[in-house]
Amino acid sequence: MDAALIVDSVTITYPRTTAPVVQDISFSTPRGASFGLVGESGSGKTTLARAVVGLLRPTSGQIRFPGAERGRRPVQMVFQDPGSSLNPRLTVGESIAEVLRTTPHGRRDLVSRITDQLIMVGLDPAHANRFPRQLSGGQRQRVAITRALAAQPKVLVLDEVVSALDVSVQAQVLNLLKRLQAEQQLTYLFITHDLAVVRYMCDEVMVMNRGRVVESLAATTIFSRAEDSYTRELISAIPELRIGRAGA
Repeated sequence: MDAALIVDSVTITYPRTTAPVVQDISFSTPRGASFGLVGESGSGKTTLARAVVGLLRPTSGQIRFPGAERGRRPVQMVFQDPGSSLNPRLTVGESIAEVLRTTPHGRRDLVSRITDQLIMVGLDPAHANRFPRQLSGGQRQRVAITRALAAQPKVLVLDEVVSALDVSVQAQVLNLLKRLQAEQQLTYLFITHDLAVVRYMCDEVMVMNRGRVVESLAATTIFSRAEDSYTRELISAIPELRIGRAGA
């Protein structure tokens, strides 16, 4: 299967520091697949994610999106806290419209396109007239997801996207992401400290510690075949994630 994202020998060192935050990381993700980057705070996973979306430039190595138009980076990021990406002064509709205006259809049928975006993530179109503060945490995260998808990315980077939500809401958002991936053939890069999320969502997982890869396995085998002590510590800390039949 063709790769949607290739990270090739990427090292990232911050200015005025000597030790790399991310050191010699390589992986590729097939189109329509989900890849998990797992590690505790300070492991370098979020730094690498920011490089993937273009917020940081690697010190060395390359990040490529095979098949993408020249000069276009077909990737968007959804953050743990929607407050970091949603302007509190804009209504939900205005926030989505801000992105839709940059797409090939521009301003055409903007109202109906906003409605379609909200329905796509299970929100009532009436939410278009609300401000982020008037929504629940799960609703704000759905808005952040549909706003990211409004830019028509091929790759979606999800940085601790459910860690701030209640367990039942986590299940709903993860089920939503699974449905959207199937419908749109999206490629996901999951950034998380929670192997329960990886178990449910990902095809492959790479465990990072202090900027380095300590283990890389299929998500279905990491619980039975993990060899590194750091990975086993993460596994022992897994909370119960009740996905089941929770609605999306």
